[in-house]
Amino acid sequence: MGTVREHPEGFCVMMDWHHPHGTAESAALRQLYEKSAELMHLRHLGAVLSDHRGMPALSEADQQWLGEVWVPRTMRETTYAHVAVIDSTNVLNRLATDTVVLAISNLPLTVRYFTEVNEAEAWLREIMERH
Repeated sequence: MGTVREHPEGFCVMMDWHHPHGTAESAALRQLYEKSAELMHLRHLGAVLSDHRGMPALSEADQQWLGEVWVPRTMRETTYAHVAVIDSTNVLNRLATDTVVLAISNLPLTVRYFTEVNEAEAWLREIMERH
């Protein structure tokens, strides 16, 4: 479904999705997000670059889990504070992402959308260099 790894330059976690059609399988999706939180904790990383171009649509339950459980918990347990999203071409995925971002709008998490990976990398690199 996707991969999670540290950026080669070490300033963020990278999440890539490889299943652009249909709905995400909940257990696999949650496992990827948990792996990213674990990597943020182990490597003291506070930023994520999430490439949604190959991400499947998220179920309402997974949207709720992300907004109510995963994001708040990950922010408490790590230095997670910035996410760069490479926007999906899948309308359902974009709507799901917007729903999650709206649900977490009260949290001190900065979310920015990009169309190109290099733009997202430049933004995160600049932020992480300041911290």
